Amino acid sequence: MEFSKPSLQTLITRIQSDIASRLGIQLPMKKASVLSALSFALAGSVYLLYGTIEYWVREWFIDTAKGKNLDRLAGFFGMKRRGRTQATGAIRIDGASGKAIPKDAVFSRPDGATYTLIAGATIQDSGFTFAKVIATDAGPTGNLASSTISGTPLTLITSISDVKREGVVLDAGITGGFEEEDDDTLRSRLLRRLRHPGQGGNEADYKHWAQEVPGVGSVWVRPEPKSFAINVSFLTTDADHAVPSPDFGKQVEDSLKLKKPLGTRVSYQPLEQVVVSIEVQMPTQNGAQSALEKAFKLFFARKVGPGERIPLVRLTQLISGILKHDNFKMTSPASDILVGENQIGIFGGLKCSSS
Repeated sequence: MEFSKPSLQTLITRIQSDIASRLGIQLPMKKASVLSALSFALAGSVYLLYGTIEYWVREWFIDTAKGKNLDRLAGFFGMKRRGRTQATGAIRIDGASGKAIPKDAVFSRPDGATYTLIAGATIQDSGFTFAKVIATDAGPTGNLASSTISGTPLTLITSISDVKREGVVLDAGITGGFEEEDDDTLRSRLLRRLRHPGQGGNEADYKHWAQEVPGVGSVWVRPEPKSFAINVSFLTTDADHAVPSPDFGKQVEDSLKLKKPLGTRVSYQPLEQVVVSIEVQMPTQNGAQSALEKAFKLFFARKVGPGERIPLVRLTQLISGILKHDNFKMTSPASDILVGENQIGIFGGLKCSSS
């Protein structure tokens, strides 16, 4: 039988009834009486006690624990909450040959976000050099698309003679900035580890090991037939940059190599993205587009795997479920999305128009 915590008023009524029955007095009690004051004080204390017991009962179980208590439960199984990470990437700096740019030189974005040069660099005879930078602040706000895409260059804060102040972000962009893992994601990883325990290098092991790296979302493990080779593919937890950069893929591969069983070859297998842009005609509805965008991002991040055809009916069902009606028409895509073996469908945006 499920326990239901009594309300404060219920406790007051019960205590006053118990006092009245034992002393043979009439109810209701006078508000200014000693017995009434005692009943209120006792009820308040008992109510706080019920609340404390209820809180700790929730915190004892994985499916309801939160914050540091969930961290403690995860720690019993050797798991830690993944922390925030700083975005990194390469930029091109132009200038006179032989000019040096010192380590820790700071570049800024128009919005004020800053990036620091990881190592010193020297302009080559070609008139430019490539250098790696790291975002000052951790988290996804440090991620930045290529300057050729976003048109956003980085500006050297302290000018250096004969060195152009604008740094051009390369095509790979500045990526890898992720938020701290939230409770629900940590809880899902912990429950998955308990339900699918590792067994000396099985599929579950590789998924657990990969997801220990901050920013790793869905993982797919594909052993090569008749060999000891393991191919691992994954998406990031950032729905706006779901496909990992080559550097991030290499980082996860290196992490797996430190944990794999002896004699096993493991490699990161990048996935080619098939961008799926969706267009919907529907009546104007407040908040509908943002709700649909959020739902599509979650769908493509969690429900779509490598080489999986995306049925049109799944997309229309998702739209119908969000809008709570069928008075809409999806004009694009017009048919099921076919995806190759080493490809994966990625949400490419939503365009809504009035029907």
